[in-house]
Amino acid sequence: VNWNPVDSIRQWNKNAVSGTGQYQVACVGGNNITGYIYVSSNFGNNWTQKESIRNWSHVSISSSGQYQVAVVGNTGYSVTGRIYISSNFGDTWQVGTAPDLMWSCVSISSTGQYQTAIAYTAQIYISSDFGVNWSAKLTEIGNKSWNAVSVSSSGQYQTAGINGGNIYTSSNFGVDWTERTGNVGNWKSVSISFTGQ
Repeated sequence: VNWNPVDSIRQWNKNAVSGTGQYQVACVGGNNITGYIYVSSNFGNNWTQKESIRNWSHVSISSSGQYQVAVVGNTGYSVTGRIYISSNFGDTWQVGTAPDLMWSCVSISSTGQYQTAIAYTAQIYISSDFGVNWSAKLTEIGNKSWNAVSVSSSGQYQTAGINGGNIYTSSNFGVDWTERTGNVGNWKSVSISFTGQ
């Protein structure tokens, strides 16, 4: 009903909210803009600056808020970066094992155990250990630009979209992916239900 500005004007890129809304994370980036990650533990009333200045492109948060993930890299610019994870409500961040890529989007399961990140340069990476280790999936489709990914609550069901391509789905935690024909388009965003149905 009512909205209140609670932080300075910045080029906010993405934000994510925990199940109860208590924990929130937002990032600054895009159009050659660099900035920080910001976290809140009091329903967005106050925000704390975290991590170094980077071109952050996307963030995601677990249901409890304990596990958070952020990625660096924006399309159209020669920016590559890593995947950064937090297991203490965004207080401190560490780098996952995934390589330097131009990351576009990341999504996390409710518990935080399963995480999927996609790069503009046609790579999907998945993690099943809360973002510590990552493995490459679906690298054989050629020069496609991944834009969006979404993960169900359990992490089992996942959907991803390609710029100028099709929608892909997975029903085994992102290990295998199926192309859904007849859906060619410039997919910018996808969303999945709690169960994935």
